[in-house]
Amino acid sequence: MDREKLSIVIVNYNNRQELDVCLYSINKTKGLLDLEIFVYDNNSSDGSQDMVKAKYPFVNLIANDRNLGLSRVINSSLKKLTGEYILFLDSDTELKSNALQNLISFLQGVDDAGIAGPRVYNEDGSMQETTRRFPTFFSGLFGRRAVITRLFPGNPISRRFLCMENIHAKEPFEVDYISAACMMMKREVVSKLRAMDEKFFVYWTDVDWCRRAKNSGYKVFCVPSAKIIHYERYKPWKKKNPKMIMDFHRGAYIYYRKHNIRWKFSPLHFICASALAARASIHLLLNYFKR
Repeated sequence: MDREKLSIVIVNYNNRQELDVCLYSINKTKGLLDLEIFVYDNNSSDGSQDMVKAKYPFVNLIANDRNLGLSRVINSSLKKLTGEYILFLDSDTELKSNALQNLISFLQGVDDAGIAGPRVYNEDGSMQETTRRFPTFFSGLFGRRAVITRLFPGNPISRRFLCMENIHAKEPFEVDYISAACMMMKREVVSKLRAMDEKFFVYWTDVDWCRRAKNSGYKVFCVPSAKIIHYERYKPWKKKNPKMIMDFHRGAYIYYRKHNIRWKFSPLHFICASALAARASIHLLLNYFKR
């Protein structure tokens, strides 16, 4: 593998402990890679910035004066990156040995591969289903956290949407999109797509980005030999910030309106908005009673 330069972009918000683990794992597993690391902190109040300054002086820390979300911050970072390969990485992840090297080696060896991601695991060692096909109108019923998927994990719709036919794959396999928790791409992809759609605050940025990449002729792959742990702040059984629930459903509507509803006067606008509003209301109600 040539010694190519890798630019890593991490967006953090009140995630000091996990960010420490993430940066430590990068430093521990980087090997001979030429890295530049940017941490964009969205006005955290938990000491994240002080921790980075004290323990990781080689990191480029950019402190925002408010929470700007994900897509807007990444867009502001793209002008600064100099690497031939670019990695978007969540602050609550931990890289395992050779994860970065394996992703770069794969992208170097496959001409039409534009984006690649690792196998993603939960803290307990179970696999996170983060390789998926593009969502349809009914995907909200069959996502990895949906009730139907939890009760009937073997149902064919969930299995297809979550690409579960590849769950034991050892070799790289093509998917529609991967999670932005760890998404590596060739610089030419960023140059062609230019910027993330800032209508998305946090959620659905990865789906939209991968779909735009595929529409531009690039392929998206999962590389099983690259592994990370994603600690995920928002566990299913824990109470979430209601704003995040609203952002998820708002992002879903923006995505469907952008990619699935071609005619601006289509009744699907109303049907989609009503269904997502009802789903958001149910989740907000259930969230109220969580710890």
